[in-house]
Amino acid sequence: MSTEPVRLNLHQKLIEVRKGVDYLQQANQGVGFKYVSSSQVIMALRTAMNEQGVLLVPQTKSATVSDHITQTKKTWKFTELHTTYTWINADNPEEKIECQWYSQGLDDMEKGVGKALTYGEKYFLLKFFNIPTDKDDPDARMLDSGNKANPDADPLGIPPKDSRLTLAKPKSKAEALNQIIEAKGDESKACRWASTRFQRDIKKLDSITKEELWTLWKELFKEAV
Repeated sequence: MSTEPVRLNLHQKLIEVRKGVDYLQQANQGVGFKYVSSSQVIMALRTAMNEQGVLLVPQTKSATVSDHITQTKKTWKFTELHTTYTWINADNPEEKIECQWYSQGLDDMEKGVGKALTYGEKYFLLKFFNIPTDKDDPDARMLDSGNKANPDADPLGIPPKDSRLTLAKPKSKAEALNQIIEAKGDESKACRWASTRFQRDIKKLDSITKEELWTLWKELFKEAV
């Protein structure tokens, strides 16, 4: 007797998407501050959205553009957008969740609308999925053997008493890379997997950043549980 796979409703699918992102590090440098970029947020969520079969459709309901006089007496364009973001279950397109959102964009030329769209999308996704981006990154200790805050943590920050762990905990970047390659069969397959995960062409795994390595190892850990 065949059994049909469990079909999740839209709310359940969105919860599964949220489970895939615990934290986003402020990795982009601004003037005197760091921030999480829009592309960073989208890349973190896109794979899970594809796997769960959910679509996000934005629709701008209203827009206003006004002049903004800066402290140096220059005139910039201040854009305000009221947008509806609609989540759609691709397996059942009649199932939808609509969310109203407001965003702003300020620019000295014609880019105010684009900035408002990008700014709004980023913060909608961060707040909808409750993704923390605080300054103190819980993964900042990755590959830091001199961790004083938690001397029991290993170099990759894996909790030392996680009973679910079925892979040997890596003690170095090289060991983590070897585990990924071994699990995927060979380096070319591991590179294709990493390229799909980060939406860019990766020729060699040792070219990825420490943050990307940590993300890949966590994905591998989930598959092994």
